Amino acid sequence: MAQVSKIYYQLRHVLRLQEWGTEDVARFVFDADEQLANLISDLPSYLHSDEKMTPDTEARDRQYPFIPWQKKSLAKVLLYYRMTISSQLQEHWLDGSTDGARTRAICISSARGLIHSTLTETVDASKLRPWAITMNIFAASAVLALESLHTEDDFSTEIQQGLDFLERVQAQNLVAEKAIKFLKEITQHH
Repeated sequence: MAQVSKIYYQLRHVLRLQEWGTEDVARFVFDADEQLANLISDLPSYLHSDEKMTPDTEARDRQYPFIPWQKKSLAKVLLYYRMTISSQLQEHWLDGSTDGARTRAICISSARGLIHSTLTETVDASKLRPWAITMNIFAASAVLALESLHTEDDFSTEIQQGLDFLERVQAQNLVAEKAIKFLKEITQHH
């Protein structure tokens, strides 16, 4: 987790040093994403989200019930940071100053994956640390909502799922209330 934060904050630091051109920003984003990919490949196999379930892995998970929880939590953290890092180029691919197909695909699939993995938990996500989950759902929904303004791709299901979640937690979460207003304003323009 510390390594993920380090990668992200190194990117944010270099982006703040000066006004960079699109090619430079793209290179920094690609480098950060590559570092995340290397980090993922270096994880122990039991933390890989694509680990095949076998009788041995099921027995291990029963013996150590924290492993499935760690795997899901880590997957959401990685999806969030891949989305956040890739979204540094969103304004550039939306205005046409860079192709950004690879980064856009990573950003969109990460946003969709983050919403899906959070909202399909066996435990109601609205009952778990709602401030952190709210920010993740809002960020993913906002990325998709902004994207929907500039493309014909349909993200309405994921955006609505995000809004539904935010509406469930808004009574106890001011961020959710503001996020709902922001997302509704964006989606009404589409």
